[in-house]
Amino acid sequence: MKKLFLIPFFIIFCFIVQVLYTGYSNEKIFNNFVENQNPDYKILNPIFNKGFLHSQASFIIEDKRNLGLSFKFHFVFNNNYFSNYVVQGTLSNPFKFLDEGLKNQQLAQFSIKPEQNDFNLSIQFQDINLSNEGGDTLLKNASIEILMDRDLKAKNILLNIDKIELAQFYTKFSMQNFIYKQNFDYPILLSSLMHLKEGLEEISFNSFALNNNKIDSFYNKNTFHFNDKNKLKIHFQGKAHNITLDTNSKLYQNIDFDKIEFDIIWDEITKNSYNKFDIDSLMKEGLNLKIIDLIVYKNKQNIDINGSAFVSEKNNKALIQIFSTEEPDKIFSWGKFFGGLNQYFTKNEDKFIMNFNYDSNATPQLKINGNQFSHIDLN
Repeated sequence: MKKLFLIPFFIIFCFIVQVLYTGYSNEKIFNNFVENQNPDYKILNPIFNKGFLHSQASFIIEDKRNLGLSFKFHFVFNNNYFSNYVVQGTLSNPFKFLDEGLKNQQLAQFSIKPEQNDFNLSIQFQDINLSNEGGDTLLKNASIEILMDRDLKAKNILLNIDKIELAQFYTKFSMQNFIYKQNFDYPILLSSLMHLKEGLEEISFNSFALNNNKIDSFYNKNTFHFNDKNKLKIHFQGKAHNITLDTNSKLYQNIDFDKIEFDIIWDEITKNSYNKFDIDSLMKEGLNLKIIDLIVYKNKQNIDINGSAFVSEKNNKALIQIFSTEEPDKIFSWGKFFGGLNQYFTKNEDKFIMNFNYDSNATPQLKINGNQFSHIDLN
């Protein structure tokens, strides 16, 4: 009987031990994160107040790129290992123009929950519906989910936005059902999410509009692979439906396509230049593109494009072949403003073909269908 009385004390003892251990682990995780150095931002004023069942913490993140952004994070850690969540918290608003549209000056709420052998970081942004002299801003049901391993390294990421609208002066942008997914080949530090890593990326949306330019739907799958430590290869594959390009000011009419399918490789990219998106560095090294397939559909006809192109400060090259199932002038009526497109194609059985060869360092620079090309007839 005496042993039975010891059971409750043993259970209480075990509970206290796991609470203390979990609290210690939470503090260690927090300290490891704030001590991590990152070239894009700095962490200021880290505070951790350790409690028994709950611990509270906070810090401020400021960018290092002179954008003037400052985010304040507030955390509530749960020191009970068997709880539904590990940590909950809020993210303050760093954008002054959103002050009127956000409650309690909070941009988002977040939580980390255990998921089998991993953790799931969920961030839910506040809805925004703001209209003032600066323009209109609408953000509806935007969220981010990041699956992390036990070392809090990201395995994949999912961004979802039901609707976003931005309008200012003569510019208007809108997008619906935007989804961004990325699966990493190897787990990465959260501080490295903005840097390029090997893996698979998917982007899709149901509608897009930028002024009078519109796309009804879009899907894109990108594969990132390093040929060595510093050279990157990106494989783009995807499709878009019902595309309208506002070219009325130049061609006196808009250009529209029923569908576009693409399969393109961008190779030999320097890792650091891409991470920084340094256009000058990218152009010095050159953009090396391989068009495996680019198909444009219009009026139940299609134009098929493949080839390669290299663009740099010192030299530009392109070797492209274009196939059309119909006379190009019948597919693209705007070609008449350039003297018609048929003149640049040769007919071979049931196809119209153009072989385009350009080399800025060669003489002649441009050849079409093997013939030197000196001018475009604009009459």
